[in-house]
Amino acid sequence: MEFKALLTLDLDGASAKQRETFYDHLEKEEWEKIAKINTAWKCTFNDGASRQDALNTCKKDVKEAARLSGISSVKSVVQLGQGELEEF
Repeated sequence: MEFKALLTLDLDGASAKQRETFYDHLEKEEWEKIAKINTAWKCTFNDGASRQDALNTCKKDVKEAARLSGISSVKSVVQLGQGELEEF
């Protein structure tokens, strides 16, 4: 079963350089920035990944991006599901 993730972020007080480092890490981890939506990202997890595995990976990716960028205040929300994300 394949899971799709929608991730939204608030990077309070982050500089442009910190945001760039944070976003670069997400891209390295195969997250894709959703065009025209501020701080919204999507990712697809392989068949066989459990919902808990996908959630743990989301948390790990955000935590590591925060560490690498030096951002101390990150607020995030993730939605995991099996349907396609609808952009409009």
